[in-house]
Amino acid sequence: MKMKRWVRVGSLALCCALGASLLAACTQNDGKPEDDAALPAAPEGAVIDKEGVNALLSGGYRLDFVEEGNGYLVRLVDVSRLSNADEAAAQEDILFEAAAPAGVTVMVNKTLMSHSAVDVSAKYEQISAQKYGYLCTATVSTENGSQIAFSDRYYLQDGTFALARRAEVVAVGQGDFGFQTVYSFGSTDPQKQHTEFDYFIPSILYKDSRDMAAGAPGSNLGVAKMYVKETRTGLPLSMLRDKDTGYSVALAHLESEIDVNGTLYGGSDGYADNDLQYGSIGYSSEGGMAVDFCYPCAEVPLNNLRIYSEMTKGSSHEYKLSILPDHQDSYAKSMTNTFKAAFVAESPEVATDVDIDAIYDDNIEVFTNTYKEFDVNGSIVEAGVPFSLDLTTPDTYGDWSSSQGYSFQFGFIGQQTSIAFNLLRTGIETKNAVMEDQGRTMLNFWSSSKVMSDNLPPSWWDPNNGSSTIPGTARYYPSFLRCVVDGLEGMLDACVWARNNGVSGYEAWESALLKVGSWLADNQNDDGSYYRAYRTNGTVWQEANDPATYQGDSKLNTPVAIRLLVRLYEYTGEEKYRTAAERAAEFSYNNLYLDREKYVGGTPDNPNTVDKEAAIYALYGFDAAYELTGEEKYLDAAEHAAVSALSWVYCYDFAVPGGVNEDINTFHDGGVSGFSLIATGHSGADNYSAVLYYEFFKMYLHTGDTFYRDAAYFLQQNTKLSSDYNGEIGYAFKALCPEATGVADFSLGGSGAKLWLVWCGVVNIQPIGYMRDTFGNADVSALSSQSLEQLRTQLDAYGSGGIVNAE
Repeated sequence: MKMKRWVRVGSLALCCALGASLLAACTQNDGKPEDDAALPAAPEGAVIDKEGVNALLSGGYRLDFVEEGNGYLVRLVDVSRLSNADEAAAQEDILFEAAAPAGVTVMVNKTLMSHSAVDVSAKYEQISAQKYGYLCTATVSTENGSQIAFSDRYYLQDGTFALARRAEVVAVGQGDFGFQTVYSFGSTDPQKQHTEFDYFIPSILYKDSRDMAAGAPGSNLGVAKMYVKETRTGLPLSMLRDKDTGYSVALAHLESEIDVNGTLYGGSDGYADNDLQYGSIGYSSEGGMAVDFCYPCAEVPLNNLRIYSEMTKGSSHEYKLSILPDHQDSYAKSMTNTFKAAFVAESPEVATDVDIDAIYDDNIEVFTNTYKEFDVNGSIVEAGVPFSLDLTTPDTYGDWSSSQGYSFQFGFIGQQTSIAFNLLRTGIETKNAVMEDQGRTMLNFWSSSKVMSDNLPPSWWDPNNGSSTIPGTARYYPSFLRCVVDGLEGMLDACVWARNNGVSGYEAWESALLKVGSWLADNQNDDGSYYRAYRTNGTVWQEANDPATYQGDSKLNTPVAIRLLVRLYEYTGEEKYRTAAERAAEFSYNNLYLDREKYVGGTPDNPNTVDKEAAIYALYGFDAAYELTGEEKYLDAAEHAAVSALSWVYCYDFAVPGGVNEDINTFHDGGVSGFSLIATGHSGADNYSAVLYYEFFKMYLHTGDTFYRDAAYFLQQNTKLSSDYNGEIGYAFKALCPEATGVADFSLGGSGAKLWLVWCGVVNIQPIGYMRDTFGNADVSALSSQSLEQLRTQLDAYGSGGIVNAE
């Protein structure tokens, strides 16, 4: 894999304490257990083996291995319902069960173009208590006489239940051509409908199918089976929550070792190949709603894809699962707790060969070297960096013929003001007058009357590349709330930094910032919301032929505005900004955190659907609202938004065959870990999650929960693996990386596989700058040795990023 040196996230504190010289002591790969000795011994009292009760105890829950009929099934019990932890459970104490845990799907009737799949399952035939937990065995026979032997070991890992499964073909019947195994845990009530449950598959499904495009994976749950390829998920996890009881159970693929051994696309439907080692996660409804893990992969009904292990004697496969129970009064809390437990159990590998300070410098190199001015008859200079770059364009820059050339967006994709601020800052700090002038010129353009003549700025500006006498024009395109807020935050960063460092010339930027900021504070909807898209005159954008991505009158993007309003309150002290921030936060809390329990519409170029960036901006907003008000409800919401955002990030690794793009394939040997899926409805992925690590470190300070510190370090390091950070690929710049790229189907593809967009650089440098300004250091591992008290004092002084403290 690409990560030559790594450490498990849970080892961060230990490695910081020991120092770099002992890093190797923290970097050992657990792998899959080959025998019982590889499994951790259970704590004293966790293995219950007495007359009438065979069980494994963890916290407030118990897995019971119960003899019923011709074998043993597995039941999940809440121990708090019992008088004693080792007491036999009554029927009403049972939460969920694996009624036939040894599940097999067999490929039959195979022809050149098709095959059939037949399911068969069985209870365990024998169980036995072990030092680690329980060993359960079964042999499943097919109609054609094949036999698959199961050895399932139940044990405890990081406080959660875990299963290590080995399935092996011991007899082959004529007419069976391949096999999958399935582990299923579900409701004990077969009469309950799918609408009586909540659902969670990271990057795929959040609570229900509301706000999802028709035909998206998980958009229809009223089917016999809904499985998705695990590589379409940030973490291969599927949770089922009973709405009536509040109890949930989840399965997660633990320590996954995904590999297709160079097979492009990971094989096709009907392949039986032991080299194809990846599974799927999802739900089944026959006999009651259940969470399922299937191995190798099945993707149904989407794609109708099934990959099988070979049906030959001795053919086998192995995998591990986490079994995660929980009980909460809301879906949001169940989802948050379950994901955190799965992440801790998985303990993703973290790259240690990424230098975070070099990452900042590498991105600045791109910006300063691709900067260009369009000076029209000596008037206001239109200046900026290209909308996109070819990954392998040589150092002699042309017209970027296969990219979109010089076209400027205020925020979102273009992020021109944030780039300008960082050029200004770096230029002044390094005494580079050229770079400083580049930043000033860009900020002067975006604050000029060309752009700021109306209530709101245009989102998009096209300079006239072919003429020095004809000025550029604003593109006919909505002023999306997201674009406006991003652009204003870049200006605010420049103003705060300039004032705090005695830098002159910010007055025009400040004037433009407060002009538009004041409009936002004064023109909030009556319910505290904002619209998704506006015209520059401030009216909502609505046209009959708008594409599906516009949906200008939606109010679900309101969280985007909260942090900006809080920062403007810090910057100006004007109460109208505080009032507007609190009203927007209250609307978002009620309509998104409490009602939908998901976040919608973060990206203007996707339909107004559930997506990663909506969760990220909800995190920004709720965190800022908590810092402003101190109300715990906003911290609860921020935790949910943080976990929602992280759930889109690949927290495991796999290699991706390059196909036609092999020459630029940064994922050939791995490095997908840290890359992140974009939205429900497709499997495009990018590096936007790089922006998160500062916010996660703040969440660690707010909560004291080391989960957030460890996740911050993971995000700091692994989100850079998609770039040419070590110079091995040969991109035009080391900081470049692919954008909107497909990796889930084991082929480097998609519209952005050969392109870098300017936001890719901004999401790398922005949190680095915030970390430096807040804590004096951009490296989480270096800061982890400081006390929470010290770090919280520094964060309080910085606030949400609008405090001017040098005057």
